[in-house]
Amino acid sequence: MQKKLIKSYHFDSGHKGREVTYNLVKRRYFWNGMWNQISEAVRCCPTCQAHAPWRPLERVQHTQPFDPMVKVHFDCQYMPVDQGFKYLAEARCDMTGWVEAIPLKKITANALRRFAVNLIYRFGMISV
Repeated sequence: MQKKLIKSYHFDSGHKGREVTYNLVKRRYFWNGMWNQISEAVRCCPTCQAHAPWRPLERVQHTQPFDPMVKVHFDCQYMPVDQGFKYLAEARCDMTGWVEAIPLKKITANALRRFAVNLIYRFGMISV
């Protein structure tokens, strides 16, 4: 009965959270462990989980490079097939946002190595 009661008040309040649900329930009811039971029910609510903003458990530590093309992010993705090329290898500078890309017919270690070496020859040693 308590679970149905909590669910009803939580739903009727518009999924406002545990404090609102608790305050609505405590106006008419009380039982031992009520706060914990309501907190758990709200935490497990599928609607709230799907629509609540995601918050990381700890702060992200950002690193700021001091020079362009020192820290580079690599990625490969599918693209519409054109002249047999169906992949795109990308490298993006963390500091400036500059993007270098090459089309690939197949993703191979050798092709990605050549891409990275070309960047190193042009910009100097990079950190991935």
